[in-house]
Amino acid sequence: MNIQRKKKLEQLWEIRQYQNTENMPLAAKVNNNLYPLSYEVEEEAEITFLDITDNDGRRIYMTSLTFLFTRAAREILDGAIVIVKHSLQNGIYFDIEYKETLKSTHVRLIEKRMRQLVEENVLIERISYTREEAIKRLQEDKLSSNNSQLLRYKDSCMTHIYRCGWLQDYYYGYMVPSTGYLKVFYLHLYNHGIVLLGPSEKNPNKPTGFIPQPKLFQVYKNASEWGKIMGISNVHEWNCAIQSGEYREIVRVTEAAHEKKICEIADMILNNREKGRIILIAGPSSSGKTSFAHRLELQLKVNGLSPITISMDNYFVDREETPLDEHGEPDFETVDAVDITLFNRQMAEIIAGEEVVLPTFDFVTGKKYFDPTNKIQVEEKQPIILEGIHGLNPKLTNQIPDGNKFRIYVSPLTQMNLDSHNKISTSDLRLIRRMARDTQTRGKTPQAVIEAFDKLKKAEQKYIFPYQENADVMFNSALIYELSVLKKFVYPMLQSIDCNSEVYSETRRLEKFLQFFDEMELEIDIPPTSLVREFIGGSTLV
Repeated sequence: MNIQRKKKLEQLWEIRQYQNTENMPLAAKVNNNLYPLSYEVEEEAEITFLDITDNDGRRIYMTSLTFLFTRAAREILDGAIVIVKHSLQNGIYFDIEYKETLKSTHVRLIEKRMRQLVEENVLIERISYTREEAIKRLQEDKLSSNNSQLLRYKDSCMTHIYRCGWLQDYYYGYMVPSTGYLKVFYLHLYNHGIVLLGPSEKNPNKPTGFIPQPKLFQVYKNASEWGKIMGISNVHEWNCAIQSGEYREIVRVTEAAHEKKICEIADMILNNREKGRIILIAGPSSSGKTSFAHRLELQLKVNGLSPITISMDNYFVDREETPLDEHGEPDFETVDAVDITLFNRQMAEIIAGEEVVLPTFDFVTGKKYFDPTNKIQVEEKQPIILEGIHGLNPKLTNQIPDGNKFRIYVSPLTQMNLDSHNKISTSDLRLIRRMARDTQTRGKTPQAVIEAFDKLKKAEQKYIFPYQENADVMFNSALIYELSVLKKFVYPMLQSIDCNSEVYSETRRLEKFLQFFDEMELEIDIPPTSLVREFIGGSTLV
């Protein structure tokens, strides 16, 4: 819509009152720039309001909800330190350092206080300070003073601090104007911490239901503990390691840890040969699945096995049979785009030791064909490696006994956060990886990568994440140092995006995020088999 305001300045929250929308606006794009509702519109502008159904709107809601939760938790649990750890089941997991073990009664009291603050509609102020003044103010709060360190890496000499009543803190991103916007949430006690759940994506008027994810949680926990051992739990500590030169040793240890985990997985397969007849590798986009599969193959060979890799891409149904999505467009991401009947029949025949002629999918004609020379017959020491997004979906392998399937989930689950209240999104890491790779090797523009990634994220929510707990083992493909490497490739292209681009606000958000990371030298200590090489180049595997 186009709105004219010439007589006076108006804040976005005033203008939104003219709109008839199903969900409450949480922010807006003004001439393609993202702004909070407190922003004053000075002249005629193109304004698009964003609500909880938009990626930016949901991000703003959850950031604001984090601030509200932190205030309520500290009021109920005197002297507690509230630490944002990671995402979990569309929510946020918090670690609470407190003199007592958390109980459900504590959680219910915190939730009650949050609802009181929502009812009071307390103002959430965004206050501008010089960087030095902001650091000084944050250091006054001894229970979250480490957050001040993050501001030292901001490019601008000015910054903003949010204040809600007595509590002030720095948060990366925007917030809603007041607590009254945050009516939908739920708290759940889990593994000695608290999961904060926001509105459901299917029904924004109700909170997301909690579904335990013990395997994923354990991987996050292991990553956090490993980060503490390395002395790197936030960006400030990592930047200090770069400045001191200690980062080189951390890079080598990180790579060694990856190799050790891959060796352990190969040993698991060796020690359960029947279950490892079919090795299914799945995970979201830009997780490093291809490099992982090659490295696992090498370790299986070290164990005396002779693995064979089969491409799932050759099992697509003919293009005219591809299911349509809700918009009437071909849905190539759904498991039903795979010829499940053919796939299961051939995998069963392979396990039985029969000779099988494999299909080849022609992406030009959109059809499969069978070349009689493209045939395999495997022996007991030849496990089949299959890499694809649907590897953990039981529908894909419904005719293959569980006793013959070894399922691996690969995803970069970040070990560190920006600080104790600002987490690093795994989706942001994967997007930055994808931008570095696709602009170099696949001829894509940054705008095309961002637009495609948004669609991929929706497909992942439907087809990958619901099945991740089916994995026999999870591999965390994140490297603690990689954002300082990826920045050199991605930061310049983010800065070059024209302000008229449809993805301009997203590129500005990522640019502001990457500013916190110091760059590190590229070639010296990163081995050619590293997973990050899949995205920056120089890989000897892909």
